[in-house]
This record gives sequence, structure tokens and C-alpha cells, in this order.
Amino acid sequence: PIMVTVVNEYLGTIDNFSVSTGENMLSLSWDSPFDAESFKIYRDGQFLIEISDQTYDDIVDPGTQYCYTISAVNNVGLEGPQSSEECGTAVFPAAPTLSLSIDGTTATLQWTSVASAQSYRVYQDEGFLIEIEGLTHSLDIGAGTNTCFTVTSVNDYDTESPSSNEECGQGS
Repeated sequence: PIMVTVVNEYLGTIDNFSVSTGENMLSLSWDSPFDAESFKIYRDGQFLIEISDQTYDDIVDPGTQYCYTISAVNNVGLEGPQSSEECGTAVFPAAPTLSLSIDGTTATLQWTSVASAQSYRVYQDEGFLIEIEGLTHSLDIGAGTNTCFTVTSVNDYDTESPSSNEECGQGS
């Protein structure tokens, strides 16, 4: 008789796991144990993806905390223990800084550029007015009317920043 012992477990553990935050993105990185072929990533306790790289960029909604664990998988498909949990919260795009000048009844809005912005949304008295790619917008506000404006930036994930400072004025 021949006795065969089959070890049906993999003990490779993930070390130096970290999550760094960015705009709409959480970047994961870790050190691989010896003989790992791939890695299983879990987000908030649910399987997300299996990859062979030691980094992963997860596109997520900003302002929400997400928690991750990772496990290594060896060449026969056995999954090792999950790493310790690491959490992160992606950030919103930056808000522009708004300035307002009024000449008669023409209001001219001007705002600072935001590096990640694909467009800007202009609001008048808290109502959406227009979305444009430039850094200025002019409009007729009429005489004697006091009105207020804010601007937001919108990145390539269609995520809108918090509102800029509010600027108010009255046409003459």
C-alpha cells in the first residue's frame, strides 16, 4: 500500500496592503507571497475581480467609504487567506473659485480652472443655468434684479464638485 497525503490548502499571505485615494478612484497595492499566480480582490465583503498584477485602480463614487481585502491564488487554483481589511474614500473634484462683475445689466462670471475638469456647470439662484467648457459666461440679468451664482467642475467620470463660492449682484 502507498499512502499519499494531499495538502489542499495554500498559506500564502498578502503583505504591505495599502489603499490610496484619488478623484473617483481608490488605488490598491500589495506585496505578493512567493508562488502566487493571481490575486482575488474583495470589496465590502463581495468578490470584485481576479487579476495577476499587484496593483488595482477601482473607479468608485466619491464620498463613500469602500473596504477591501485581497487573497493570493497559487498555480493550482488554491486561494490563500484574505488580507487584513483596508478602507478608503475617493475624493470629489475640486471646486473652482468664482468672481462676478456687472456692467449695466450684463453679468460676467469668471472662475478658476480645475485640472481634472471636462466642463463646468453654472447655477443661478440655485437653479441649473448652463454647462460649458470655458472659464467665463456672460448673461443679461435685467435691471434691479439681485441674483446669485455658483459654479461646479465636472470631471471625465461625470462627477460634479462641490459648489464654488457664491457671488451675488444686481443689474442697473
